[in-house]
Amino acid sequence: MATEQKAVPLGMREFQPNPSTYIAEALKEHGVEYAFGIHGGHIWQIVDEISNAGIKTITFRHEQSAVYAAEAYSKVTRKPGVCFATVGPGVGNCVSALQQAHHSCSPVIFLGGGNMPEMDMLPVIQPSYIMDLMRHITKWCERVTEPSQIKQFIARAFK
Repeated sequence: MATEQKAVPLGMREFQPNPSTYIAEALKEHGVEYAFGIHGGHIWQIVDEISNAGIKTITFRHEQSAVYAAEAYSKVTRKPGVCFATVGPGVGNCVSALQQAHHSCSPVIFLGGGNMPEMDMLPVIQPSYIMDLMRHITKWCERVTEPSQIKQFIARAFK
């Protein structure tokens, strides 16, 4: 079944299809109704596409609160809670709440912004190496570097 693509005016920076569309589709396919977090520069497209897909985004003033809300949602509904944060301090603010969710065995899926691989270990603004931060406090974490990996990795996260 072919899906209709939106018309994209010349000069738009986004890739078409937008990789964030794959994220939104995968979340929708897994029955996600709510996502909790704080949007930021590295994840604007993701938050936009999640909203366009009909998933309600609930924003907070601090990323840690968003993770706690996703954990509470998972405990009440018995479905994975989804949360998001942008790169740098946004991701850093989620660490203790994600560790708590992990120790409580609460199914929380975290979508974090990051830098492009070719910028690794260079002096960029707000670097964040999520794999280094999260690998010891989560059940599973992975860095998506190619749009073709998105749906596969989100399916793994839900398993």
